[in-house]
Amino acid sequence: MKFLLLSIEFNAGTFSGNGVYACSQARALSQLGHEVLVIAGAPPGHSSAAAAPEDGGNGGAGMQRVVHFELPVWGRLDAGCGWREYAACAGVPTVAAQVAAFGAAAALGVDWHSVGAYDALAAALPAAALPPFVYLNYRVYHRTASAEELAVIEGREQRALRLSRCSMVLSRSDADYLRRHFPAATAAAAPLHVLLPALRSDMERLPAPGLGAESEEAGGGGGLAWATGRRHLACCVRLSPEKEPHRFVEVVEVMAARGSLERLGVVPAMCGAGWNSPYGADLRRRLQQNVPQCVVHDSFMGPGDLAQLYAATLLNLHPPTYDAYGESASFPLLCMTIVEAASQGAPSLVQEGGHVGATDLLSSQAGEVFLCDMEQPVGQLADLVEALLADRARLAAAGRLAQAKARSWTEHDNAQALVQHVQEALAGGEAAPAPAAEAAGGEQAAVEVAA
Repeated sequence: MKFLLLSIEFNAGTFSGNGVYACSQARALSQLGHEVLVIAGAPPGHSSAAAAPEDGGNGGAGMQRVVHFELPVWGRLDAGCGWREYAACAGVPTVAAQVAAFGAAAALGVDWHSVGAYDALAAALPAAALPPFVYLNYRVYHRTASAEELAVIEGREQRALRLSRCSMVLSRSDADYLRRHFPAATAAAAPLHVLLPALRSDMERLPAPGLGAESEEAGGGGGLAWATGRRHLACCVRLSPEKEPHRFVEVVEVMAARGSLERLGVVPAMCGAGWNSPYGADLRRRLQQNVPQCVVHDSFMGPGDLAQLYAATLLNLHPPTYDAYGESASFPLLCMTIVEAASQGAPSLVQEGGHVGATDLLSSQAGEVFLCDMEQPVGQLADLVEALLADRARLAAAGRLAQAKARSWTEHDNAQALVQHVQEALAGGEAAPAPAAEAAGGEQAAVEVAA
């Protein structure tokens, strides 16, 4: 099949998880033999020429071609981003001609920013040359939009749902939210699917650390082999209020004051972009003053660097009360950190209630992730963290299970499910979406992914 991908951000070395995930899906589609034409934004100074076709890594069976357009605003995806300019670029005659010549079977639109671009193409193309729209909702911006931007984002997200032959979201929580807030736009005629992001191929290719399962089971090692070389309580999120990294700082401040970090042999570690913002600078000041042993990574971290950090992590604390999939969107290449930590045998403690999408893949019932109320008093949260860190056998068991699950859902699995949903939608064979109550439950999401 041929796919047109409309993504305002398309670069694995860029500012948010959207660019990473868009590249991941395009790459996997190409490797499966499909052709992908990408229309993307770019920062000022980036070449706006069409990139040369890239072999999808499958002997030339698939291919992707990228057309970048410079945008005046870069580094943000809220209502203040360059979505209007992106739409205008998508509708210019040269781009419309490329789209018409390409002959895509479907236009995959990433988030609300893609709707204006699709509308511009619709105005520039004959109806017969316009591919049907499929909404890839990487994040429901309506859930976190400020009052000033809510009207714009609400209108754009609702239009995307109405336009789409079928829509993809990253979690059951996002699906339930859209059905509640946009009931008319999520009717049975346009099914809404949960399509979990996959562990990125560059992380998947890295060797999995030996977790010492056999020796511990035989000798009752109590997690000692797994814990060898692991010393960090980690937090990898963007340093911005919606990711709530202050909660991690508050926890380690309490633990430092109690002396439990030294007693447990634990060194806190934080990584993420935004340390130079007023919010991030204040958190750094607090860490330097109250937890001086905390390791702060404030520069680029590639897959190998992240793997080393996670392989040295006892527990990954993911502090936000809502996250589409647990992505941090912090450094370039830093994305979906809960699953990436799991791929290196590091279990995570995350918000309960299904509001962090990674818990649709990693099940607490199966012992693959730890859940809690992140909004409980900080002293109680610190108590829980200390109890987990003291139980190395429990951490080791969770780390082994999490690693196996994280590595079981690949980019190819994700792309194959996406293609199947699109093909069924284009053939008119989609069934009505399951009621929210049927989609609830700890491990059932794995069934929906494979459906």
